Amino acid sequence: MFLESLANNSEIYFLIFARIIALFMTSPILSNAVVPGVVRNSLALMITIVIYPFAKEYMIPDDAISFFF
Repeated sequence: MFLESLANNSEIYFLIFARIIALFMTSPILSNAVVPGVVRNSLALMITIVIYPFAKEYMIPDDAISFFF
């Protein structure tokens, strides 16, 4: 069930993942060299899996103009 939903809405999943990774790369604590990249990526993946069911209902518009209007 989860994998079918993920396959159908992979754009939303990767957009969430990209935003969380960007947040981790710019946050003062997690962007430190002491925190390994595997830990940052694993944490981002787990948070994405938790957030994904709430965000999968939103549709991505086909063009940018319909996104704003």
